[in-house]
Amino acid sequence: MVVSDKEKMAANASSEAAAKSLSVIVVAGVTSGAGKTSLAEAVIRALSTDYKTAATKITVTHGERGCPHGGKGCDVCGSLGGEFQVITRDSIITQPGTDTARLSRAGAFKVLWAITREGFIAEAWREMTALIGEARCVVVESNTLALTIKPALTLMMVDPTVSRRLWKPSAERLLAAADFLIFNDRGPEQKRQALLKEIERLRGTTRDLLFVSHPHEIESQTGLMESLRQAVEGLAAVADK
Repeated sequence: MVVSDKEKMAANASSEAAAKSLSVIVVAGVTSGAGKTSLAEAVIRALSTDYKTAATKITVTHGERGCPHGGKGCDVCGSLGGEFQVITRDSIITQPGTDTARLSRAGAFKVLWAITREGFIAEAWREMTALIGEARCVVVESNTLALTIKPALTLMMVDPTVSRRLWKPSAERLLAAADFLIFNDRGPEQKRQALLKEIERLRGTTRDLLFVSHPHEIESQTGLMESLRQAVEGLAAVADK
């Protein structure tokens, strides 16, 4: 099928309009294993009862083989032919034991997974927003996107049991800038205190932290729940004007 320039422009305009009315909630973490997916699950459950909620996971690959999607051997990263790829196939998204399957079970009506090389996350994100459809909000598991766009809200998961040496390069910037820091309060007291000192150095305070024994506990944090609703309603109100 040949698509005319006029049709392309209309499709692009529709995609841009959808992106402007889409409230983006980014869930980030200091590193893999810090509890991002558990936090994203809780956010999806909280929002999906009132809003049509999509979910996405963005994986930045440097070309190395292996599977950051859960270790089940789908070989998507190893077979990445271009600069990025957006995965929509249900057999991959719902593969047992994967992060995307967990996001789907949490209540997201649509889940996408992007594998992208460094420098192409903006292009990957534009394609994802075009595929999300008529969602009111989207919960995105990604550190890099929080530094690429301006989300409605950024939630940062920190865990004192994760080695400081394993922190992502984006961790310090996000610790300083995130709207909410969720502190997974576990592990030895020495490690907890060391992380609190690091957060105070980067953020200037630790008084605004939310302390939980599991990321799912954020559903009982009324202040955060209200901020999530305001983030969705606020962006939608701007888009309606």
